[in-house]
Amino acid sequence: MSHSTIVTATYTLVKYSRFYPNSAQGATSDLQHYTKPTLKFILDVEKSITRSTSRYTVTISVLLRQHRLAVGEPSPCEPNR
Repeated sequence: MSHSTIVTATYTLVKYSRFYPNSAQGATSDLQHYTKPTLKFILDVEKSITRSTSRYTVTISVLLRQHRLAVGEPSPCEPNR
């Protein structure tokens, strides 16, 4: 039986950019910045007992809406009482 460990790292991108190259000569390229939606990357790396990487998994989550609760406000996930 082989033993392995899994290391997890989470990265949240709250601002990111996209580069739009312009094919016309002498024209400037366009760089657009985004803040929504928030992107969350979860990286799981499984390493064997010899510390070599045997498997990795990347999960990308798109957070479309974030709800911040005020004090005393019921959670949207809880049923109404």
